[in-house]
Amino acid sequence: MKHSGAGPDEADLRARVAQIGDQTGVELTSEQIDRAVRVSMWLADLARASGISGYRSPVESLERGIGPAFAYLGFVAAPRTGKVGDLGAGNGALGAGLAILAPGLEVALLDRAKRAFTACELLVGRSRLPNLKAVLMDAGAAGDAAGTYDAIIFRALARGRSALELAAPLVREGGFIGAYHQDGDQDFSDDGGEGPQNGLKRLGSRETLVGGLRLTGFRALASGFPQ
Repeated sequence: MKHSGAGPDEADLRARVAQIGDQTGVELTSEQIDRAVRVSMWLADLARASGISGYRSPVESLERGIGPAFAYLGFVAAPRTGKVGDLGAGNGALGAGLAILAPGLEVALLDRAKRAFTACELLVGRSRLPNLKAVLMDAGAAGDAAGTYDAIIFRALARGRSALELAAPLVREGGFIGAYHQDGDQDFSDDGGEGPQNGLKRLGSRETLVGGLRLTGFRALASGFPQ
């Protein structure tokens, strides 16, 4: 896709993707770099056309939208194969980033809002990522989707406990939950190893490329969310 607005050209954007890979210790193939550039440019174009993505430039799309996905690879427990849901996916940038970085994953962009779902469908079509799809889903009424994902990630979904209550039923027993949240959010803090909620074991926290944004990992000790 040719980018028509101001900002870095494709060569500069490719260099920035490679730099992020070096910074985070993630070895990227040329194909992965190309895909990250394509998605970043598309998200910026989408913002100009509709305001849906919110990213004003390709580099902002890369660093703030796709960039946090790199932290996922910092968790040994985070699966590299299987099914992952990006819950409350919004414009789909985070899930697309994960699909690029871990091609062995089947990533579903999950959102209950029709506008977000439409944006995710557009992203899936434009990105041409074979392991990415959009799914219209109300997590509070997941039904047959319960326990079907190997991992769930979310960002700005809801307050801590409420977000985990929505995510946990979707994950199989032993599955991974990755919560992206503001640094210092006590809802995701350590309380001795078991985490702030029953049924979830806290696995630690990682910085992301976005200042003040952290990723905290949890293992689901059972499918569902015990009360």
